Amino acid sequence: MNNKINIYYKYINWKIALLAFLIFVAFMIFVLPSVSENTKQMTGILESPDTLFYYTAEELYTMAEMYEEDGRAYYIKTRLTFDIIWPAVYLFFLVSAIAIVYRHFNSSSNWRYTIVLPFIGVIFDCLENIGASIVMYRFPQRTPVLAELTPVFTMLKWIFIYASFAAIILGGSILILSQLIQLSSRKKRIFFGSIAGVIVLIAGGFFWYVSDYYEATSEALVSLQSDKDVTVYQDDNLLVFEPTNRDHNGSNNEVGFIFYPGGKVEHQAYAPIIKEIARQGYLSIIIEMPFKLAVLAPNRAQEAISTFPEITNWVIGGHSLGGSMAARHVNTNQGAFDGLVFWASYGDIDLTEANLTVLSIYGTQDGLISMDKIDNTSDLLSEETIFKEIAGGNHAYFGMYGEQKGDLAATISIDKQHRIIIDTTVEFLHSFRDQ
Repeated sequence: MNNKINIYYKYINWKIALLAFLIFVAFMIFVLPSVSENTKQMTGILESPDTLFYYTAEELYTMAEMYEEDGRAYYIKTRLTFDIIWPAVYLFFLVSAIAIVYRHFNSSSNWRYTIVLPFIGVIFDCLENIGASIVMYRFPQRTPVLAELTPVFTMLKWIFIYASFAAIILGGSILILSQLIQLSSRKKRIFFGSIAGVIVLIAGGFFWYVSDYYEATSEALVSLQSDKDVTVYQDDNLLVFEPTNRDHNGSNNEVGFIFYPGGKVEHQAYAPIIKEIARQGYLSIIIEMPFKLAVLAPNRAQEAISTFPEITNWVIGGHSLGGSMAARHVNTNQGAFDGLVFWASYGDIDLTEANLTVLSIYGTQDGLISMDKIDNTSDLLSEETIFKEIAGGNHAYFGMYGEQKGDLAATISIDKQHRIIIDTTVEFLHSFRDQ
């Protein structure tokens, strides 16, 4: 066994390891996103046995049901094509990386056996693919034994793959430290200077990315002024629009509306619409997100709930990325919300059992969120979900921040689109007052 393992350490060099790394990165950047998007279009959801760490047999059957016949056929086809190539790619990378890192260890060292980890991971990956494919093929007939074993195969796959990456990090750290000890002071300064330079470049790239965002227009900022009907104020991360006639005792079955902004859009850009919703008697709160990305703080709605404990019914919503993150927050806090509102958005999590009423508003001229995406994810929502199409409406007109890259030109005015959004959302909120 030891001699067979040492063969990898003998023949894998830096050139082979670099080739393996480049192939791995190329797959991650160019192939995986495409396969993921195709799978989502064919199955209608993002969830797949391959991507989850663990799931139950019933959840596997649920996925099979949601995929429908065409989706199941596509899933099986992908397991017989892409999922033969992909394990070979990541196995090549992991084995090469481990060989490079641990080749400096003594040939009799037990640490060298870590090269076995990715092989075991691939074995469980193959068993997972076989099990899931058979379950999909036989559905709606049940396959009890395989349905119970497949989630275990999936969990073990991820355990050994994670262990492989952990072994690379640990061995790499030991290798770097041992090399640093042997370096002269000048070489150490160069090394640490290079590391610092890389960190600065990464941090600089991130801040450059998040600093390029869509600002609220001057017209939108006018709505930040309080008037006789609505009091507007910023409370930490909450931009609050409070009706002046609001009953602070929490009576009358009060409904509150929490809103997540779109990605890289200034939260004040939604003030004109949200203020008009508040004018109809609904406490409305726009959540300010870190770096204007809701994905960095998907649970920030809890701050609003804690600030206004007297509210008896909460509805959460969001635009684009904000709507998707609102859906994720609802999923992890089931029971906290009565309704969910999508503005030019969709969720990627199954909410059919969430006891939740959903409203989805979208424009026919949206260049960023296609109707296909909304249609393909509709099965993740209850049958009672309300869909409202805005003929001629586009993506950017859900706020007030100017034109958005990749969007289509609206064929209706921004005022008309705002009016439709306001009226539809208010009607939806009003339904919770009557409960």
